[in-house]
This record gives sequence, structure tokens and C-alpha cells, in this order.
Amino acid sequence: INSMLKIFTALVTEAKILLLASSYSHLTMAAEALVSLLYPLQFSYVFIPTLPSSLLDFLTAPTPFLMGVHMSYKGLIPELILTPSLFTSDLLFPVPDSPQTLALQDKELRAVFIKLFAEMFCGYRSCLTLIRVHPKPIISFNKMAFMEKRGLVGDDFFSKVLDSVSFSTMTQARGPPYRVEPWFDNPEISTIPSINVDMFNHPLKRFPLLNEVKINSYLVQSNESVQGKVFKAPVITPKQVPISTYDLPVTHFINQRRLEVIKDCVQYIYESKISEARKAMPSVLRALKSKGAQLALCNELELRIKNEKSAILEHDQYNLIIRLIDAALKEANTVYNTNVAAKVIPIVSAFHRKLGSSAIQFAYTSVQEHAVWSNMQFWEEAFYAEVQRQIVQLH
Repeated sequence: INSMLKIFTALVTEAKILLLASSYSHLTMAAEALVSLLYPLQFSYVFIPTLPSSLLDFLTAPTPFLMGVHMSYKGLIPELILTPSLFTSDLLFPVPDSPQTLALQDKELRAVFIKLFAEMFCGYRSCLTLIRVHPKPIISFNKMAFMEKRGLVGDDFFSKVLDSVSFSTMTQARGPPYRVEPWFDNPEISTIPSINVDMFNHPLKRFPLLNEVKINSYLVQSNESVQGKVFKAPVITPKQVPISTYDLPVTHFINQRRLEVIKDCVQYIYESKISEARKAMPSVLRALKSKGAQLALCNELELRIKNEKSAILEHDQYNLIIRLIDAALKEANTVYNTNVAAKVIPIVSAFHRKLGSSAIQFAYTSVQEHAVWSNMQFWEEAFYAEVQRQIVQLH
């Protein structure tokens, strides 16, 4: 079991896997079985169940692969490749005396791995952004939001799985909400040779004659049995489909006192009560350690930028606003959590101060040192989210 889990982990994380066996049939069956266990994912790299000796140079390929090689070529195989020996595995796990039905065993194994993938990817659709600007919709998966939602931030295994080509292919194919579902409804078309000839080779049977007496007797008996029964309406108990906790929206709470402190501090800054704002600053900085306080600050500042005159700040106002935004970005750990950073972008693009008669400094020039701005996935997600928001407003 430990070896199987290692191979499965290597498959979903796109590692190089080489199978060794003294039987070519075992190689083919093992390779096909491993690929089938990846359902609903698909292995998107080089797949050669039995690699000929003339193509052993393929083992030095830089891309991931799943190949099988005969045991006689073991001395020619390079190192640093995961090579579970099928022969050794057969010795460690011999076939029982009374083996289970193959059909039932196959279904049980598939059910185990399908359940595993269902638990791994549960709630992934809530992190998809679907953009319908083009005829073919653009689908973007917010990996960081999914890992934060599942509490998997920093998990190396999940990070590799979500970055894999197999998972990306699945999200692109299964992301649209309205799509053809061929997984369980594939039409099986089988062609029968010379079907027209076979249809007329068998003589047609004569339709049996109906007996009127027997039909009337059957109808009378049926009516008597129905009339003697008391009709009882079936009681239908409504059932609710269980909802996974992973699909529930993440709610960030903030203490009412902290919310008032943030609102008062921002109000002091806009009323040019700089001394009062500086007194409230330590309490606000402590409150900004929570996600709810960070989002509350962004919402409060968004209300101010709706008025163009409110976006022009004095020097002291500018410095205090920058200090608040900078603290919110630092506490948000925005390399993994991009919600706060996405809300900050329109804010820092609007706030500015005048340095002279013809010089203006915008707030984004003072918060450029944060790591989130160098994260390309953040910019992709922020762009798609903004396009989606504008499309909703348009329609």
C-alpha cells in the first residue's frame, strides 16, 4: 500500500515514473491501471507502457513520463527515477486463495480513488472565474483562494497537484456551468457486420390471438381487487441534499468595537484631526491583524474615493492613509490571500497628493514593496474579477 501511495503521489504531482517487470503483459496492465485510477484527471505527458530497448534514451527526457521497461534492461536505466518492481510487489502481496470477483474489486478500487479526488477537489468550482468576453469562455482558477478556503496554505503536495497540467485541463473542460456531460453518458456505438442480412434470416413469429373471454375475466378480477382496497396517499418526507462545508462562503467577522475604531480613525483623517487620528492609530493597527478589519478598512476607503475631491489628500492625511494601507497589506500575507490586495488597487490608484504646481504623487507609489505585486497569478485573477464585475454592471 505504501508503494502504491508513492506511485499515486508521483502521478498527480507530475513526476517521472518508470515501471519494471519481467513480463510485458504485467507492464501494460500496470500502466493502464495507474492511468485509469487518475479519473477524473488525465495523464497529459508521455505514456509508453512498454518501452523498446532502442528508445531507452527517452528516459533522460526533462518532462514527466510514465513508461515501462523490461527487467533485463535494468542496468541501462539512469538513477533518480521511481522504479517499483512489479515482480517484488507480487511476492510481497501474493494472490489470496479465494480471490474476490474481478468486476467487484475493480469497482471498489475505482470508488476509493474517486472518493479521494472528490474530497481533494471539493469546492474548487467556487474558486473559478468564468469570463465570457470571447465565444469560448476564459476560465481562471484561483489557486491561493482555494488553498486558503481548505486550510492548505503552504501544503507542498496540494500546491503541485493544483499546478499540474492534468488539473488545469480538467478545470478548462469542466469549468463552464452549462456543458455536455460525457463522463457517464457516453454513447456506445457498436457496428454489427451485415446487420441487414441477419434481420431477414430469422422468420417472424406470428402474433398470438387474443381470447376475449380471458380478457374480460381478467378485467373483472382486477376491478374487484382494486375496489376492495382502501387507497392511502403516500406520505413523502422532504429530504435536503447535504451541503459540503467546503462550498460555504467564507465569512470574516469583526468586533463592533474594532469596526468603530477604524471608522473613527478614517473620519479623523478626513476631518484633518491629525492628533486624534494618531492617538487611534495603535488600536487600528492591532485591529488590522484580522481579515475582517482589513476588508472593513478597504470598504471605508472605497466610500471616500467615490468623490473626486475626497481623493486629494494633504501631506499628513496622505501619510496616515498610506500607513493604514501598508499595515493591511502586511498583515494579509497577500502572497496567498489576494482579496485585500485586489480591493487596495482602485484605492491606491485614486488617492493622491500634490507635491507642487505640476507634480502629483499617487498612493500606489508608496506601497510597491509588497510581494503580492510580483505575483503574476494575482494580476491574472484581479484582471478577470474586474472584467467580470464590469460585465455584470453592463448587463
